[in-house]
Amino acid sequence: MSKTATCESVLGLPVLKKADVEELRSVFHKYATVEKDGEHYMTPRDFVIKYLGIEKEDADPTTLNLLAGVVDETKDGLISFVEFQAFESLLCSPDALYLLAFQLFDSNGNGFVSYDEFKSVMSQTRIHQHIPFDWEGEFCKMYFGWDKKKDLSYAEFTQLLQSLAYEHARVAFRVRDKNKNGFITALDFSDIMITVRKHMLTPFVEENLVSLVGGKQVSFPYFTGLNHLLSSMELVKKIYRQVAGHNPKAEITREEFLIAAQKVSQVTPLEVDILFHLCDLINPTGRITYEAIERIAPLEEGTLPYEMVEAQRRKEGPQQNRGVLLQFAESGYRFLLGGIAGGCGATAVYPIDLVKTRLQNQRSGSYVGELMYKNSFDCFRKVIRHEGFLGLYSGLIPQLMGVAPEKAIKLTMNDLMRDKFTTKDGQIPLYGEIIAGGTVNDLVRDKFTNKNGEIILPAEMLAGGCGGMCQVMFTNPLEIVKIRLQVAGEIQSGPRVSALNVCRELGFAGLYKGASACFLRDIPFSAIYFPVYAHGKKYLADEDGHNSIPSLLIAATIAGAPAASLVTPADVIKTRLQVKEREGFTTYKGLFDCARKIWAEEGGKAFWKGAPARMFRSCPQFGVTLMVYEVLQRTFYIDFGGRRPEGSEVKKAPSIMDLPPPNPDHIGGYRLAVATFAGIERKFGLALPKFTPSEIIQAQVKKEVEVSLETSQFIKEVAQNATALWDWSGMSFDTKRKFDSITNIGSAALQNQTKLERLTNVQSEMRRIYSTAKVCENVDGQENCMVFEPDLTRELATGRDYNRLQFIWDGWRASVGPQLRSLYQEFVDLSNEAAVANGFDNTGASWRSWYEVDTFEQDLENIYEELKPLYLNLHAYVRRKLSETYGNRVSLTDPIPAHLFGNMWSQQWNNIFDLVEPYPNKPGGIDVTPKMVEQNYNATHMFRVSEEFFTSLGLGAMPDTFWERSMIVRPTDGRDVVCYASAWDFSRDRDFRSRLIFFSVLY
Repeated sequence: MSKTATCESVLGLPVLKKADVEELRSVFHKYATVEKDGEHYMTPRDFVIKYLGIEKEDADPTTLNLLAGVVDETKDGLISFVEFQAFESLLCSPDALYLLAFQLFDSNGNGFVSYDEFKSVMSQTRIHQHIPFDWEGEFCKMYFGWDKKKDLSYAEFTQLLQSLAYEHARVAFRVRDKNKNGFITALDFSDIMITVRKHMLTPFVEENLVSLVGGKQVSFPYFTGLNHLLSSMELVKKIYRQVAGHNPKAEITREEFLIAAQKVSQVTPLEVDILFHLCDLINPTGRITYEAIERIAPLEEGTLPYEMVEAQRRKEGPQQNRGVLLQFAESGYRFLLGGIAGGCGATAVYPIDLVKTRLQNQRSGSYVGELMYKNSFDCFRKVIRHEGFLGLYSGLIPQLMGVAPEKAIKLTMNDLMRDKFTTKDGQIPLYGEIIAGGTVNDLVRDKFTNKNGEIILPAEMLAGGCGGMCQVMFTNPLEIVKIRLQVAGEIQSGPRVSALNVCRELGFAGLYKGASACFLRDIPFSAIYFPVYAHGKKYLADEDGHNSIPSLLIAATIAGAPAASLVTPADVIKTRLQVKEREGFTTYKGLFDCARKIWAEEGGKAFWKGAPARMFRSCPQFGVTLMVYEVLQRTFYIDFGGRRPEGSEVKKAPSIMDLPPPNPDHIGGYRLAVATFAGIERKFGLALPKFTPSEIIQAQVKKEVEVSLETSQFIKEVAQNATALWDWSGMSFDTKRKFDSITNIGSAALQNQTKLERLTNVQSEMRRIYSTAKVCENVDGQENCMVFEPDLTRELATGRDYNRLQFIWDGWRASVGPQLRSLYQEFVDLSNEAAVANGFDNTGASWRSWYEVDTFEQDLENIYEELKPLYLNLHAYVRRKLSETYGNRVSLTDPIPAHLFGNMWSQQWNNIFDLVEPYPNKPGGIDVTPKMVEQNYNATHMFRVSEEFFTSLGLGAMPDTFWERSMIVRPTDGRDVVCYASAWDFSRDRDFRSRLIFFSVLY
């Protein structure tokens, strides 16, 4: 059984308690797979993957060894129990994050970090691999000495870590400042922030980096100001609270914030400008709110990344490891508090309930003699006149006897059923809310609460319905006794009626008279009431998710209005069935007989008798009841390991101390192991490579290089033979032209085999980046990533939101460009070298030679001049039509924004035809889509029809292997592929293939 980390400190600061030694040893032996000389050891894979679970099976081997090295003090590749135990002590230290980072860099375990160790680890981080660090800059010289011989102690290394991310960002800015003028492009700015400072970016800030600078160039002061602002957000919150006082929803102007910020020299006017600009991207009012600041501020110290919180909550929810007795005790606790709360609510509104009952019991229509009360106020007045003030409380005692179990059962079972209906993703479906409210609410809520403690609407209604159903089974006898006592006062001359006399008169079966109508009333009532109340609480909660006592009373009272009014017809029928029959009054045999006779004798309005009184009674009664119930749970809170009432406590950022460990075997200090390793990346930005390239990509790249080299060798041999074996002097012009083409062997002309192989690898890597690059956005707290095809292509083709189109346009270039930039430059250099070997000035000249026109460039210029008038008119027309959609964002004189053409390169405009079509309402046009759908057309079927057309012309049919080996639809095995049309003849046994990923509007 695992121990729970406890906090012990004189100052109240959290200090993690170590695990029991024997228990820790048992955990160690569970995961240790190596035994030498009678001792057990963990391998790096045992520790990092199997025990900690912070890497997957295909983890990068270097990363695996680095992470395990922080525990492996002897650096022998194995982890002993002594080392395992020592690392637990490290995790219990208050500076565990810095100690862990220090041991990560101290690869030889001598207690110091050398320049070589620092460079070795940093070179393996994803940050350095994307934007190389400056090893020769002053930063390294100042810390490690100009000769790089100084070793850093632990204390000195912590200061280096604190400054490292800032320095790397500064280096990146300098590298990207191509013109050396103190500016970088918006895309470079975004790339640097996402790469080097990602740990400081919230999803909102990361998504809006390009929008923040308006796509313009970014100066170094602005770059520094944003970085300092993000590091100072806790100070920004403090300034906001000074201005806003106790109003967390106050909107503060720039002037108000600046006045308060003058007292704090760390926040500059430029940083204030950046802050307000960011807030304007959330809500363009020129003011800031605390909610906006929270969306900008990075996570505080002591908190976990949200994705880790969710992962750990899924590992261990509130319902795990709870025995039957504990759940039974929790239900008993809820039952007791529900009974007290129900009694308070019933006493507060009992006079209204008495008036409602008497109004519903009196007959109307043609039975004039039966009318005793004109309305609710007349009834209230007559009861006091004839029966005294205490007459308003006739039947209160049995009512309290009934209400206590009634409300206790309803509240307890509603909560329990809501728990049970909560799904794994934290929601309660609508049916669950209904059933729980109508039968056994607390029970159902418990059973359907997910591991995040949330319930979706259908399950809430299911929970509500459950509460009402179980309540009727226990309280119908008390209800009928209460009603007979309430109407007994109408007969002044009759004998005194007591609860005991009523019970004797009715007998056991008679006590359940009208139960069907009671079910018909209470199940829908609870199914409506509890979901409305639950959602009303959320709506009235403050910014921290906490409900004050007034908000509980308001939510509970408002929820009673629709619930009470809509079930009044069932309440009228129930009342008529349960009152004592009188001579001369209409009698009823059952539910349907009662409903039929009321309709026939009194009309439809009779079903709504007492509706106002019922609302006036139910709304405040349930308002008081639910308020008291929740206040009692807060005041006398007992932790049964289940779900706390929603809104009962102020929400706070998830802390590493507040959550269960991701693995039950993470005991003592190891409870924080995963969080501490994550903190290295979150706080210091030291992100190590997670995975090696997948086997399929590795195999593909390797095979591509092999085939390319074989092809190059073949082409080279053909060219050499053509030159050596043929006499060129006597050849015709056309024949000589063909041989010239053969001798232009492209990249195969590279004599250096290493360069030829590198060129092939560079081209393969650029294609991989191009096909797998993603643009990610945050949708309702979830990261949604889109690849070029089909996602981005479809978004550009169909989207009409100006900002979103620009986000996609810029985002894809920001994702692809920085990765391709250095590779492309290398490709140009190697490709030009191959072109020179082929007798050309550069690759461009080699490409132009394919057209075999000496005046190729001049011919293109002439054609352009001829077409220019058409282009000018076309652009003018399209500008005007797009301005009708996008307003002044499309100028009538300036170039058209490239991201509006429905295509990533703007070379095809057909996707915006609906926006620019001349005379769009003209008659005509045929849409074949409905017929194609009707005939079950799909991608393969359309290719088959195409083949039928070509075979009808006399061409041969494609072999079966074409249909088996071609790529017509996107693979479903998770591969990212480039979807440009290409056809292949492998020159072996009619092996023809095509790659054309088909995107159909039909499905």
